[in-house]
Amino acid sequence: FDTSALQDAYDHARWDDVRSEALKLAQAKRGIIEDGINAMNEGKDYGEVDITKLQDLIKGSDLIALRDQAKLIMDKIKLVKEFEAQVIDLIPEVHEWHKQFTMNEIQDAYDNIKGKLSTKLAGKSLAEQKKWLENEIKYVEDPTFFKPHTIHRTWKIAQDAYAAKLEEVIYQQKIEAIKAQMAPVETWSMQHPQSMNVANLLNDYLEALATKQDPAIIQAKATLAYTEYQKRLKEQARRDKKKAKDGVFVEDGVTYGKGMKISVTFKDSDYSQSRKDAAEWCQTVSESKKKFGKIAQGFFDQATEDEKEAQYAYTAGSGHQNRPLRGYQDYWGSSYFKGIGNVSLNQESPKGLQRIREFTKFIDRSSYKFDVWLQRGVDDDGLRGFLGVSSLSEANVKALIGKTVIDTAFFSCGSCKGSGFSGNILNIYCPRGTKMLYVEGHSRFDGCGENETVIQRNTHYRITRVEYSGWRFFIDLEVVAQI
Repeated sequence: FDTSALQDAYDHARWDDVRSEALKLAQAKRGIIEDGINAMNEGKDYGEVDITKLQDLIKGSDLIALRDQAKLIMDKIKLVKEFEAQVIDLIPEVHEWHKQFTMNEIQDAYDNIKGKLSTKLAGKSLAEQKKWLENEIKYVEDPTFFKPHTIHRTWKIAQDAYAAKLEEVIYQQKIEAIKAQMAPVETWSMQHPQSMNVANLLNDYLEALATKQDPAIIQAKATLAYTEYQKRLKEQARRDKKKAKDGVFVEDGVTYGKGMKISVTFKDSDYSQSRKDAAEWCQTVSESKKKFGKIAQGFFDQATEDEKEAQYAYTAGSGHQNRPLRGYQDYWGSSYFKGIGNVSLNQESPKGLQRIREFTKFIDRSSYKFDVWLQRGVDDDGLRGFLGVSSLSEANVKALIGKTVIDTAFFSCGSCKGSGFSGNILNIYCPRGTKMLYVEGHSRFDGCGENETVIQRNTHYRITRVEYSGWRFFIDLEVVAQI
C-alpha cells in the first residue's frame, strides 16, 4: 500500500488529511478482507477448490498475499463454472454432483451419457426411446439387470441424466398426441379465417405450445379450441343438410352430386361424324406425350402447390377422392354403397375434401383446342355403377343408347388406345373445350403405362354405341355437358 500521503500529512501536522488518508487505508484493508471472505465462502461450494491457504491468510496480516490468493480462488471458481455450463444440458444437477466427484469424473460420465443417447436413441420412435431409457435407468443401478455388469462409481449421475431425458420424451409424447388431435383444427382454421372464436382459442393453444407449458395446460387449451371447432362443424353440417336438395350436396363449401349446375355445353355440330373421325386418337404413349404434354405443362406451371398436391395424391390413389363423390364408403362394391351425400368427403383422408376442391379448380382451367378420343377400362361392378343398372345384360345396356349418364367423380382415362386399364372398354369422345387434364409426367406412377388424362367430375356422358364381344362391352360415349 502507498502510505506516502499519510506520512506527508503526519509530518506536516495536517491532522484532517491524516484522518482522511488513514480512513482510505482502512477501507482498502477491509475491502481486501471482505473479498477474501467472499472467495472463501464461495469456494466452500466447490470441492475441487482448495481454500485452506486463503483461510490462513484471512487470519493473518499479509494483505497483499490475501488479495492475490482471493483472486486465484475466484479464477479457479470461474473455470469450474465454465465447465459446469458445458455439461449442464445432460447433467442438470452438475453443481451438486461436483461436491462428490471431480471434473474428470463428471466429464467421463457426460461423454458416456452423450455417446449412448446419440447412438441408442437415433432413429427411434418416442415409444422406443421411452422403453430404452426406462431400461437404462434400471441397468446403471442394478448389476444383475439384463446381464451381470459392474456398477460405475458415477452411476447415479447417469441415472439422473437418463431420468431427465425420459421426462423430455414423455413430455414430447404428450405434446405429439395433442398436436395430432389439433392438426385438423389448424387446417380448418386456415380455410375458415372468418371463424374468430376458433382462431382465438387456437392461438391460445399454440402460444402454450410454443412456450412449452405444462402438458395439462396445453391439453386444456387444445380442448377448448377443439370443442369450438366441433361446434362449427356441426353448424356447417346443419347448413349443408338444408342445402342437400335436388341431388345437390354441400360439404364445407364443396358442392357435389348429380344435380350440380351445368356451366359447359357444346353445339350439335361438335358431334358430327366428320368431327369425330378427325378427332385426335393417339395410338401410343409417346404420341400422347407429344400431343398433350407441352400443353399440360403450361397448366401445371400456373397451378398452385395445393392444386398440384391434390393432383399427385389423386394419381397415387384416386379412391379417397372418388369413392365419397360416388357415395361409396371406404371400398368399392355394392355392399359399400351408402348413397351420394351420405359419405363425408373426408371419410378416407382428412385432406380428402380439400383435395377435391383443389383438383376441381385445377382441371377447371385445363382444356384443349382440338377434339380428342380417350379410353377407359372398367370392371363389371364399376360399369353397373356408372350406367346405373343392376344387370349388365346386353339388352339392358343397349337400351341405354341415346341416354345420358352423369359421373359425380373424376374420370380417369388412358390417353391412347390400349391404355386406361382393362375390362369393359369405354371410348370417350371429348369435343374441344372439354375440361380435362393430362397428368403423365406428374403422376405418382409415371412411366408405368397409365398415360392418364382425368376428365372433370360431374361430367355428363351420352351413350352412342354399345357392342358386346366375347366377355366384355365396348361402349362409345360423348361428353355433352360439364360443371
